[in-house]
Amino acid sequence: MVPKSTGFYFPVLLFFASGALIHIPYSFDEISLELNKFNNEYYDRFFKYVTVLGDGLLIILVGFLIRPFYNRLSNKIFISYLFVSVICSLLKHVLFKGLPRPLEHFNELYPYLNLVDGVHISRLNTFPSGHSAAAFMLFALLAFQFRNVFVQFCFAVLAIITAFSRVYLFEHFLRDVLAGAFIGLGISTLTWYVYERKIRATDQPVIP
Repeated sequence: MVPKSTGFYFPVLLFFASGALIHIPYSFDEISLELNKFNNEYYDRFFKYVTVLGDGLLIILVGFLIRPFYNRLSNKIFISYLFVSVICSLLKHVLFKGLPRPLEHFNELYPYLNLVDGVHISRLNTFPSGHSAAAFMLFALLAFQFRNVFVQFCFAVLAIITAFSRVYLFEHFLRDVLAGAFIGLGISTLTWYVYERKIRATDQPVIP
């Protein structure tokens, strides 16, 4: 079973709810343009580096670093990341192949956009956000492992900030990161449930 994770789920559900509600009065492109007006050098520097938390290499590194101490958690991270990568790749490069990212969508407004120096911005295959999916997958699994409510809340904040960085950096629309976050959260929850159920069914010795 998935452990009680109120500290993680509560802020995450608020993120999903607010993200969905804001799409009622505003279109996906209006949201991106409005957010793009709030760039400044401090935010630029912050989100430029925090977005790395959703990078695949970091996910793999975390999996290996915790393996000597949390073998089962490490396995769950690798399994979840595999499924997240496959699903996001199929959606990006098959089902929604060529769907324009913000920079391509607003190509005519390029001179007026606030873009962050040193960040390579892609133009196509925007849906869903792979970084958001990976970040939510990782931090959800960490939240399931560590039951402290405050620690879970911190993991939720990190996942949300990482996802938001993709919108701030003009890499994705808000709809893309919401979809990616949903995929990451869903895969991590399913992986944890199935893995723990299988462990209990086979009566294997408990290894952290």
